[in-house]
Amino acid sequence: MSDDTMKSFIHDGVHMVDPSTGVLEVFNMMKSKKVRHIPVVEKGEAVGIISDRDVQFINHAGDAFQLKAADVMTTEPYSVDSMTSIPHVVNVMAQKKINSVLIHDVNHKIVGIFTSTDALQILSDHYKSLEEEKEE
Repeated sequence: MSDDTMKSFIHDGVHMVDPSTGVLEVFNMMKSKKVRHIPVVEKGEAVGIISDRDVQFINHAGDAFQLKAADVMTTEPYSVDSMTSIPHVVNVMAQKKINSVLIHDVNHKIVGIFTSTDALQILSDHYKSLEEEKEE
């Protein structure tokens, strides 16, 4: 990876919801989009994040229809700007046991997400390249 900042993880189409979105809709979105984390955004800024663990026990009956994203989200999600270094973010994730980090632009608009899966992919790529160097 040539750039060791969060810029590498900015992408179009970050799936987001607002606080009033029904939890069942969030659950279905996660399944259909094959994502494990969804930022909760209000007026363009992140107010929370929902992980697949937050909604794993939601069923299609009872109170599930009444719950909103605001009811299950983790408030004050960790967010960094796109110029923050990957090593810094990975260190914070490890120290605070965080599975995802939101990436924002200069206006604090969410433009990407960096997850523990991304961190593991970087680690895997690093060791793969070391193995390839040994073979040469």
